[in-house]
Amino acid sequence: MAERPWRTLGSRRIFRSPWVDLREDEVELPGGRRIRHAVVTLATGHSVGVLPLLAAGEVVLVRQYRYVQDGWYWEAPSGAPRPGEALEAAAQRELREEAGYRAGRLLPLTAFHTSKSVCRETAHLMLGLDLVPDPLPADPTEDIEVAAFPAAEVLRMVERAEIMDAMTVVAVLSALRAGLLA
Repeated sequence: MAERPWRTLGSRRIFRSPWVDLREDEVELPGGRRIRHAVVTLATGHSVGVLPLLAAGEVVLVRQYRYVQDGWYWEAPSGAPRPGEALEAAAQRELREEAGYRAGRLLPLTAFHTSKSVCRETAHLMLGLDLVPDPLPADPTEDIEVAAFPAAEVLRMVERAEIMDAMTVVAVLSALRAGLLA
């Protein structure tokens, strides 16, 4: 198998915003067939998520309205790094903006591609420990509720599909598997 079996013949931008870039590529497949393929790229190509863990073993989650899904959902604080912003700095900023805490320590959990076929985004997940209150002003587009849940309840919320955000689900399961959640 060829290392790079698809060959890009051309590309055109369809849409660009401060958050995403949408383009359509014309590609040639290994057998010579040509297709058009849509590619969505986040502004930086990366996102961060923090699973904040209080000393008492409770997980801090945020609940906010997600327009695309048309509903309110519990999730871990997450967002995108600003251009040139380090992943850890972005994680601290998102944690402070959304949950009102700063982590004394950020432990890497895992990284994954959020959508392997159309979206170019790598999510970097961390566990936030030694939390101290240190809020930043909230993003004006976000209306957020913050609450702490026992870790066992957060796992049940994942199992019952009450938490559906992929970054949060992966963070919870990764922390559990690593023995970092009780």
